[in-house]
Amino acid sequence: MSYNNHKTNQMKQILPVVLLFVFLINNQHVCAQWTPVYTDEISADNSQIFVVNDILFLKTQDNKTFRSADQGANWQEISSTFTPGFGNVREVVTTFVDIGNEIFTSSQPEVNKHVLYVSTNGGVTFSPRYTFSNATIASLVKDGNTLYAVSVGRDIYKSTDNGNTFEKIVLNYLPNNTLGIKSAQFQAVGSTWIIVTTSAGTIRSNDGGNTWIPKEPAGTNKIAWIFKAKNIIWGASNDGLLKYNPSTDSWSVALSEPFYTMTSISSNGNLLLCSFGSPFILEKKHYVSSNDGGSWAELTKEGMLTQNMGYLSLKSNEISSTHYFATYFSNISGKVKTIVYRRPLTTSSVIDPLRKNYFILKSNYPNPFHDQTMISWSIQSSAQVTISIYDMNGKEIETLVSGKYTPGDYTTSLHTNGRYKPGIYFCRMQAGSNMLTSKLVVQ
Repeated sequence: MSYNNHKTNQMKQILPVVLLFVFLINNQHVCAQWTPVYTDEISADNSQIFVVNDILFLKTQDNKTFRSADQGANWQEISSTFTPGFGNVREVVTTFVDIGNEIFTSSQPEVNKHVLYVSTNGGVTFSPRYTFSNATIASLVKDGNTLYAVSVGRDIYKSTDNGNTFEKIVLNYLPNNTLGIKSAQFQAVGSTWIIVTTSAGTIRSNDGGNTWIPKEPAGTNKIAWIFKAKNIIWGASNDGLLKYNPSTDSWSVALSEPFYTMTSISSNGNLLLCSFGSPFILEKKHYVSSNDGGSWAELTKEGMLTQNMGYLSLKSNEISSTHYFATYFSNISGKVKTIVYRRPLTTSSVIDPLRKNYFILKSNYPNPFHDQTMISWSIQSSAQVTISIYDMNGKEIETLVSGKYTPGDYTTSLHTNGRYKPGIYFCRMQAGSNMLTSKLVVQ
């Protein structure tokens, strides 16, 4: 047998295996798409999602609370389990947390009165356990078996007996009641407490709230929000996602996404899910890490409605034992809808680093500019490409490119023609389901 015939026979044997491998990879990729599991027309855009003991809870802005015990396939409204409050509306106003086999949340039936609720049957029903008088509780935080109820003022309530009794701790960093806790931004890991205040920035205590020191990151960008995931305290600033290191008592940038704001971080097992939203172009990006934020991979957005999608609240993503979850709102024809998406925890959910760079949006030149600038971009495979310009309020000014393009390098010109006032604008390039954004400055 000749060498060529031998090689041909080898290829015939290998080819079916290769084709099967390609089919399985492509099939995995399709199965890993985002799929909507909940849609509801609402009046505002601040829905939040929680996973507690692998049970999902959805809190919508229109004062409804839903529960799912099958990874979002079916939802049951559980609002009636809470005491009616203002206007006979049952509203859950804080987070859902668990200690042992009990799940906690709270609601506000009256002015300056909050009720701590507990469920012992996986969130099917809740019953009152503790009443906070003359207090407005905005968040529940757990640290091990310790439960904290965080007020919107200067008070933190601490319980070590599953919410049966609470110790009131007054934030004494500044005198004369001039300091408040910003939107219940409090996190604790042991005796290390970090708070974002309304007037003194971010502060830290290493002795359970007795003494405090300023703890902003280096530079000029201050922390706006704090979170806890994988027993690590995280911060959000204009620099991106920040990670607090207790050994050095300092913050470091764990993940940065220009022109986006970090909005939510969740964890389950060894996985972290971090989301960024853009108020200018109404879209999100989701990243996952399996090494405590040492490195991140972006999730694809196949299956999501990418047009007119805004970022929601500070608790708009979650991870269960089998799925990622993300909540969006859409504003189409004046109708606002909350949409909950899910996708399986598979390795095919992550964008291949080579595939992620199959298109490029370069900085325009010149920049800043007055009358005209050139925008260069490239794609390495055929794709439907759209390039649009937005102002600082997210309003679309014009679409420069829209159509099917073959692989190659392209240059598009932008002429202001008196339509652009001096200021900052954003150029968004969309190729398929992926997007890139750059900043333009008009003089």
